[in-house]
Amino acid sequence: MKGIFILFLCFTATIHAQTWTSVSSVPTAGRDDGICFSLNGFGYIVTGYLGSFNESNKLFQYDPNTNSWNEKASFPGTARQYSAVFTLQHNAYLVGGYSESGQALKDVWQYDGFTDSWSQLNDFPGLARWHATALQIQETGYFGMGTTADSTLADFWKYNVGLDSWSRIADYPGGSNRSVLGFQLLNEGIFGEGFDINPITYSNAWFSYNPGTDAWSAISPLPAGLRSYGTAISTDFSALISAGMDQNSIFHNDCYILDHTKTWKAVDPLPVSGIKGAKGFALNGNFYIGSGLKDNLTRTSEFYKMNVPVSTIQESQLFPNPSKDYFNLISEPNAKVSVFSVGGLLVQALKTNDAGFLEIRQLPVGLYVCLVEGKNTSEIIKIARL
Repeated sequence: MKGIFILFLCFTATIHAQTWTSVSSVPTAGRDDGICFSLNGFGYIVTGYLGSFNESNKLFQYDPNTNSWNEKASFPGTARQYSAVFTLQHNAYLVGGYSESGQALKDVWQYDGFTDSWSQLNDFPGLARWHATALQIQETGYFGMGTTADSTLADFWKYNVGLDSWSRIADYPGGSNRSVLGFQLLNEGIFGEGFDINPITYSNAWFSYNPGTDAWSAISPLPAGLRSYGTAISTDFSALISAGMDQNSIFHNDCYILDHTKTWKAVDPLPVSGIKGAKGFALNGNFYIGSGLKDNLTRTSEFYKMNVPVSTIQESQLFPNPSKDYFNLISEPNAKVSVFSVGGLLVQALKTNDAGFLEIRQLPVGLYVCLVEGKNTSEIIKIARL
């Protein structure tokens, strides 16, 4: 219990600055268009183009506690770039890509973070493709869009991990696109950016996807305008969208946060003049971005870290915090409280009673994030159940 309390103090510290700091570089040549993911408190990078594909399949694990990279089990499939990846529990799932021989791929591989091992699964049943989009929404993986040699695509699929099977669901409403960014925010998927190839047309349309209803809704677009080859990372209940290339082939380094209300906010730019094809992951409340092709057309292995900015303004209050059995809630009357794991999984939706009394004794001991929604407010409060 003492450990949970100490973790809670660290977990709820308010972050004022958004300054990027340099961390250890990946111990290989620079690359672009690889994949990154996080599992069990570690970050990973694999695949991509390094001027060749000689080291593309080497998997490296980043340890934030030691600021170091360690080589792990190499990816056993065909060397590639433009793959897509999502994570479920302690596994990562790599889908498709563009092979070193110039072929579109549709193979699916599972990486087990506990055993440091790869397993090939059933092929994706749709068209082979590269530069597609993949993400986790709660406990389900999703994959779609991307390009073949002849055309871009708009189809969207979900993965059943128990059956190792795919089902096609509602198509992406932004039309056929490659290089679409996708990430989880609360219990929805958020998608945007990208471009079509016939003819080359950039998109600034952004959408949210509700997995419960298989429905799409338009949201406010990224203020930066048209982009491709950008980077998106989500953690808790905000996401970082960064860098990329615009329709005039100009590389950018600007960064924006999209919060749980789907509001955009500009934050400090990356400490490089411009970059595309970078990748990243979130660990312990920090964003990490690295690799990519710089605007001088050199590939980099550098990585940078930024703390997630958190608002210091809070109208609602939950106390005592930490607590064992209940919280008192000061907020608008009859507020709805959605309780999420720190990874974004909806644990329970609760309603306060007339006295603002919130029972939490049914929750396992640990750290949680509460979304408090009233008629006029919507706030995030981090809590600990002892």
